[in-house]
This record gives sequence, C-alpha cells and structure tokens, in this order.
Amino acid sequence: MKSYGGLIRWKFGVPLAVGILALVLYTFLLLDQQLRWVLEKLATDANGAEVNIGSLKTSLSGFYVELQKVQLTDPEAPELNRLEVGKMRFDLGSDGLLRGKLIVEDGTMQDIQILSKRSKPGRVLPPPPSEPEEPEAADTSKELLNPIKDEAVANAMSVLKDQGLTNPLKDINWDDLPSRQAIRQIEGDWSNRQQMMQGMLATLPKPTDFQAIKAEANAIKPPQDPAQIQATLAAIDGLKGKAQAQADKVEWVAQQLKNESGQITNRIRFLDDLVKQDIAVLSQKLKLPDLDFKNLAEEICGPEIKRYIKVFEVYYAKVKPYLESKEKPAPGKVLRLAGTDVSFPDRNGLPGFWLKKMQITSKETGDGPLGDVLGKITDLSSAPALVAQPTQMLLEGSFQQLGIQGLKAEATLDHRQGHARDAINMAIASFPVAERMLNQSPDYALGFYKAQGSLQMNFVLQGDQVELELNSLLKQLSWKVESQTERVKTLLDGVFGPMTEVQIAAKAEGPWQGLRWTVTSNLVDQLRQALRQALSKEIAAMQDQLKQELDRRMAEEKAKLEARMRDQLKVWEGQVNPVQQEADGTKSQLDAQKDQLQATVNNKKAEAEQKLNEEKKKQEEKAKDKVKSKVKIPGLGR
Repeated sequence: MKSYGGLIRWKFGVPLAVGILALVLYTFLLLDQQLRWVLEKLATDANGAEVNIGSLKTSLSGFYVELQKVQLTDPEAPELNRLEVGKMRFDLGSDGLLRGKLIVEDGTMQDIQILSKRSKPGRVLPPPPSEPEEPEAADTSKELLNPIKDEAVANAMSVLKDQGLTNPLKDINWDDLPSRQAIRQIEGDWSNRQQMMQGMLATLPKPTDFQAIKAEANAIKPPQDPAQIQATLAAIDGLKGKAQAQADKVEWVAQQLKNESGQITNRIRFLDDLVKQDIAVLSQKLKLPDLDFKNLAEEICGPEIKRYIKVFEVYYAKVKPYLESKEKPAPGKVLRLAGTDVSFPDRNGLPGFWLKKMQITSKETGDGPLGDVLGKITDLSSAPALVAQPTQMLLEGSFQQLGIQGLKAEATLDHRQGHARDAINMAIASFPVAERMLNQSPDYALGFYKAQGSLQMNFVLQGDQVELELNSLLKQLSWKVESQTERVKTLLDGVFGPMTEVQIAAKAEGPWQGLRWTVTSNLVDQLRQALRQALSKEIAAMQDQLKQELDRRMAEEKAKLEARMRDQLKVWEGQVNPVQQEADGTKSQLDAQKDQLQATVNNKKAEAEQKLNEEKKKQEEKAKDKVKSKVKIPGLGR
C-alpha cells in the first residue's frame, strides 16, 4: 500500500506558509512605506511642488488609512506650505476593497494650517513642455491678466513732463492726413473726369451743322399752289426733327457740365468735415492722450485681480481634460465605418474612487499657528455619473495669527451629465495685504506698503462657458508713489494720498480662453479725473492750435482746387455755349418759319371760306326772289 506521508502535505504547505509569511512581512514592513511614496509622488504631480507625508499607517483589520503631518509646498513660495494638515484618516469600505474599488465611507481632516514655514524649501516641479496652442486656446483673458499698457496713460505722463507740449507743429508730415489723402483722391478723380468730358465734347455737334439746317430752311419758299403747302410743312418738320436731335446732344453735354459743377461744390464742402479726423490723427502722432483712458482699469487693477482668480485658473486647468473628448482621430485619418459611440454606464456599479464624506476640523491654540476651521466634503468621486449626488464642499474658518478672518468657501461640482455645472463661492471678511506694486513703468510707479483687505468671488462653469465675479476692498492703505518728474509725482500724491480705501469690481463671461471683462474701481475713477483736470486745458490749447493751422492749410488747398476746376469748367462752357446758342437759334427760326407758313395757309383758307360763304349767300337771295315772283297774294293786282 502506498503511503501519503502523514497528515501534513509538506510539498504544498511549506510554500504556502512562506508566501503567507512574505505577505505578512510586506504588509507590516513595506506596505506603508511604498504607499506613502506613491501618494507623495501623485500629490506632488498634482500640486506642482513637493508634497511630504510625515507618516502613513494602514490597517487591514480596521480597513482604514491614516496620514500624519501632510505638507503641500507653495510653488510660488517654496519656503512655505500652501496647506499643512496635522492628521487625515480614511475609513474604507470592505465591499469596495473586495471589488477593487477605493470607497471611503468616512474621512476626517484635522489641525489645518496655511502658509506655515517649512524646515527646508520644497522642490518645485519644472513647467511641462509647452504645446502649440490653437488660436482659441490662449491663456485666460490675456488682455486682463497680462494687460497691454494703456497708451493714453503713457502719453499723459509724457505730456505732464516739462517738454511734453513744446512746439507741437514741428516735424509734422501733413501729407499723411486724411484731408490731404482726400484732396489727392479728388485730383485723381478730376483727371479721369477731364478725359471723360473731352470725349463728350468730341462728339458735340458743330455750329456749322446748325447753320446748314438753317440754310436748308431758308431755301424753302411759301408755295403759290395750295396743294404744295402740306409738303412744304412736312419738309420744315423734318428739319426741326434733325435740329432737335442735334440740340439734344448739346443739352446732354450741358447738363453734364452742370452736374460736374454741383459735385465739385459738394466734394470741396466735404473736405471741411475731415479736419476733425486730421486732429485725431495728429493727436495720436503727437501722443496726445485720449482722456477716456479706456484701458486704465485693466492696467492698474489687472495684476491685483490675477492674484485672486489664480485659484480658478488652477481648477479649470485640472478639470479641462475631463470636459473635452478623450478620443480624437489623428489629423488626416479617416475612420472606416465611423459612427457614434453610445455609452451604457453601469448605474449600479461603483466608481474607482469615492469619498462619501469627510469632516474637516481644526481648533486654534493660543501659542500655535493652527486655524479655527470647520468643513465638509461629500460625494467626491472619479466617476460622477455613478454617484447620485454632485460633489459638495463647505469650509468656514479663520486664522487669527495670520490675520485672516471670516473665511468661507462653498462649492457644488456636478459632472454627472457629461458636462460641467459647477458653482464656487469664496469670501474672506478680512486679511492682511503685504507690500506690492500695482504699476511700474518708466513714467511712474504706484503701489502701497500695507493694507487690510476683504474679498468676495463667485465662479460658475456651465459647459465651456464661465461667469466670474470678483469684489475686493482694500482698506488702511499707505501709498507708495514714485516718479522722476515732480509734476507727475505731485499729481499722483494728490490723488492717492487722501485715498484710504480702494474698491475693485470685476466681471467676466464667455469661454475661459476669451473672457470678456468689465473692471471698475474708485482708484481708477480718481486717477482718470485727476489726469483729465491736469491735461484738459493744455490738450484743448494744443488742439485749437492744430485746428487753426489745419483750417489755414485747408482754405489754401480748397481755393487752389476750386480755382483749377472752375477754370476748366469755363473752358468747357466756352465750347458748349456757342453751339447751344446756335441750336436754339436754329430751332427758333424753324418754328418761326413754320408759324409763318401756317399763318399763310390759315389766311388763304379763311379767304376761300369767305368767298364760299358770299357765293352761298347770293344764291340764297336769288332763290328767295324767284319764289317771291311766282307767288300771288289775293287782293293784290288784277
């Protein structure tokens, strides 16, 4: 009988025991270290700067992960942490782990600090290699965040300098002005009109043509035979038609001359309207400021607004890849039998990661940098379509030692329908503002040493459309004004010296790559008003000087142009008028000749009718006498 080696099958038991022992040793000795390394790397990539986890502990029996002293380096100030969390704990669902999902049933975050000092500066990741951007994929409203300097302000500062308005008419190229360009165009058009008129005059009938018609008319004599009268009248009408056809040509050319005269008057009168355009062009060439200062708000307030909305830029950069189509065919690639992909998600499934609930708590101590913070995060997942509720975040707190009070943030992030419907509201009742410069240019520098601020920001993302609103208030301002020109410094000191509060309001809407901004501020209003008051008289005087010179030059140009055109018109009229007079004389002669012949005809007709009537009357008298002689009345005679 074959023996089976006893109750224990060592060939299989020993390897199994070794495997279990190795798994236990890995779990207790290496799992926490490797998991900590993986989390630090992933968090560093997401933060853009080094993230440190003081310690990490996992429990397979209690199904939780606990982190201690989590530090997120501030990329813009590596010696500080943008956020430090004393303790984080995640209670995991066993059902999710068995299905390969990371489901956090409950989480806690305690002992919050911001802007805490690091023991050594953190490592900042280099920026990713830039990819060619499509025209519409530019940075967020570069016109606001990296504003083009308001040329009107720079010109205003130049004018305020001692040499700003000296000899404004020097070195002006008058030929580049709109009025001079219009005059050159009129002269070119006039040359073309001259050629056209010369062609018309070449077809104009000559006086001899009408004289020949008159000679033919003189050769026609009144006929003695009444039967020839109608033929004679027809001949005269033929000559009249021939004369009228020639006269119509003359009349058309004369009308063209009249139209040319009217057009000359209108075009020369139009030149007066171009003086205003000339002044605008010269003002730009002389760098006279436009007193509207349209871009002043963006130039002064743009850098300050950029500081605050940076958080939304970071958020949009993170969420943008999830809002775009993930499958795009390569350029030029034709998909065979390409159709529409329809996704049927498992509504009863679980996302790969799901933080159902996390409580955020922190209590400030008298001798520490901790803040009083209370908050909550719910339903944060990697697959929002599988979660019934949108992600909700709420945070309230203050950091007394940093001077930050009344911090409140609310967010609703809803990506369940495949497109974003996000709303984020943030407010800080009071926070200290360190020294900063609002503007630095060769003409002047403007900033403040310190201030106390408050902030309210609202951000709404619907698909790719953004609505952003920001209201900021800076109080207890101590201004810093510098300029190499005493006049400029005096003006700015007078504007900002008494100003202890600055309000900045900004609104934006549209796609993130091309937000349309509206910015207002009492700081800008005060500076704009001061610049207008300082410059209005000098600019008005310069513009008046320019207008006088332009009016003088315009009068000379108009006189030359009008004289040239009027002289040419007189030459043309000298060619047309004699022909027109000859045509009128010919038509008058033919009309008179026809009227005379018609009068003759009428007279002879009247004479014939009179003779006929007289003869008729005689015959009637004879008939009456004959009747009387034949009739005898009784009682008369025998």
